[in-house]
Amino acid sequence: MILLLPAAGRATRLPTLQGRSKEALTIAPGRRAADALLDAAAHAGAERAVWLLRSGKADIRRAYGDQHAGLPLDYHTLPATPSTLHTLRAAFTSATLALDTPRIGLGFPDIQFRDANAFSRLEHALKQRDADLALGCFHTDRPDKVDVVEQDSAGRVTRVHIKSADAPGSQAWILALWRPPFTHFLCAQPEPEVAVDRTTERYIGHEIQAAIDAGLHVTAVHFDSPLLDLGTPEDLARVERFWLGA
Repeated sequence: MILLLPAAGRATRLPTLQGRSKEALTIAPGRRAADALLDAAAHAGAERAVWLLRSGKADIRRAYGDQHAGLPLDYHTLPATPSTLHTLRAAFTSATLALDTPRIGLGFPDIQFRDANAFSRLEHALKQRDADLALGCFHTDRPDKVDVVEQDSAGRVTRVHIKSADAPGSQAWILALWRPPFTHFLCAQPEPEVAVDRTTERYIGHEIQAAIDAGLHVTAVHFDSPLLDLGTPEDLARVERFWLGA
């Protein structure tokens, strides 16, 4: 597995960062923002993790160096991109990653979760269910900030609700692990238009839904623990309590 960590955003909702990268923030004693994601990848025996950066985020490399818990870390600087989806597509259309990489993992380094076995369980599900894509889903109390998934009686994901306050259920995907068919599908889609605002942005969840509609097998693994997105000052203020289990 190769883990991708998209970190090309500007954290416009966190003006107090004053140019610092939220992905490298110390958020609790002895813990930085991306530690949960990197810990889970290292626990699963990932080959390496690749940070996808824009220029101006050298503080991430200073914070994390060339390895984390034995997991080699690479850094790839991309031209400025308008969204995470653009960042991800750019990684595959550059020389960063081969389209036929057997397994690609994806996570968001500013989203917190408490399960170091997460990618190991996704690996197991991908193999045992013969799926093209496995999603790691955690409980959310803010479905308007994440993507809630629905599954059928056989366990296949049938619907991805994109940042909707009216989404049914509370299980939102924040991790993904996939095989080459999804990589090829993603790169074959039309280049997304640059969004005028957040309501018109095309997200990775939209491409997952398109893959489901095209017949790819998408499954989900549910974790009995919450998530916390550090995208706003209010959520950033909650993070130390989150890691204390509160």
